[in-house]
Amino acid sequence: MAPTSRPERIRAAAEASRGFVYLVAAVGVTGARESLDDRVAALVETTREAAGDTPVLGGFGVSRREHVQGLVAAGADGAIVGSAAIDAIERGGPEALEELVRDLAAGLAG
Repeated sequence: MAPTSRPERIRAAAEASRGFVYLVAAVGVTGARESLDDRVAALVETTREAAGDTPVLGGFGVSRREHVQGLVAAGADGAIVGSAAIDAIERGGPEALEELVRDLAAGLAG
């Protein structure tokens, strides 16, 4: 699902999903960003309803604790972090990655 997805597409994708539903939390190219799209909270709610018991995970631009907190507060079950993890490794190796993971995990706990 993406912020530009129509409700009928969200329902169809959620019904076809196995394991988890990947929610695209931004419009544009992947990579860390300052904030998530303003439409993400409504998208999470719509996707959560369509997904039933299937976990909903938000990704695509998630790079800060605030992003994770926003996704979870809107009803997501978790977050997927790609570019931010690669950036952390390039910036400071395993220690920087560990620091990022701990910070983002704190967003899951509230």
